[in-house]
Amino acid sequence: MTLLEQMHRQPAMVIMNGNHVTEQLVAYVISYLGGSPLVAEDFRDDEALVPLASAVALNMGTVSEESHKRLIHLGRFANQNQKPVVFDPVGAGASKLRKEQALAIMEAVSVKVVRGNLSEIAALLSGEQSRLGIDSTSEADAVQTALDYARCSKAWVVISGAVDTVSDGQRVFQIDNGHPYLAKNVGMGDALDGILALGLAQRATFEAFVRVAAILPVAADLAMKEGTVEGPASFKTSLLDHLYQLNDDELTKTAKIQEVSLA
Repeated sequence: MTLLEQMHRQPAMVIMNGNHVTEQLVAYVISYLGGSPLVAEDFRDDEALVPLASAVALNMGTVSEESHKRLIHLGRFANQNQKPVVFDPVGAGASKLRKEQALAIMEAVSVKVVRGNLSEIAALLSGEQSRLGIDSTSEADAVQTALDYARCSKAWVVISGAVDTVSDGQRVFQIDNGHPYLAKNVGMGDALDGILALGLAQRATFEAFVRVAAILPVAADLAMKEGTVEGPASFKTSLLDHLYQLNDDELTKTAKIQEVSLA
């Protein structure tokens, strides 16, 4: 069974928590790709819900003392139940508080995937500061940053940008799909978190996971080919339609994935 076919035929529940601004968008994306999204706010539900889930997505978008404790509790419970965790260190390069909270989560929770922009991952790796809050201003090398942070964190790392970079600490792939309207629509990175969680739910190998990481930017390319997109809002609608309609043949034909030579 192929990747997208498996997502639709074997529905997986993804528990997500942490960014109230983007929950609806992430839920749509998970649902359109065949998954079942669930926002889990109350720790008292974890004992019943986490064992039913196939993956958990932790997002640091809405920061407070209580939200920080919640992410750690949910992540640890996911670990106890052997559920893979995706972590998005939103704004880790924007403030001392966010960086400290992100590092604390990485210390407390066994994370399978870390997904962020270059500034966020560089902040976790070297303490680099971002000048635009949650937006990336880093001039670091994405390939080396992804490789180094994957090695030190022992997680798969996805750095989103004009070209996406994915590493498991041994290999690095880059995905040259997508459109600037992805960045204009707040929450598309969080949407990618949900897609990555679905990939983990299907027990994807690293090579298959790289294809999972290409799903959103490929759908963006297909949306722009329609000729009906007039701006970021109509792009978002077309993108969601193409996510729902996407098949493995289109993904294979459209994805521009290249392994980076590390020699």
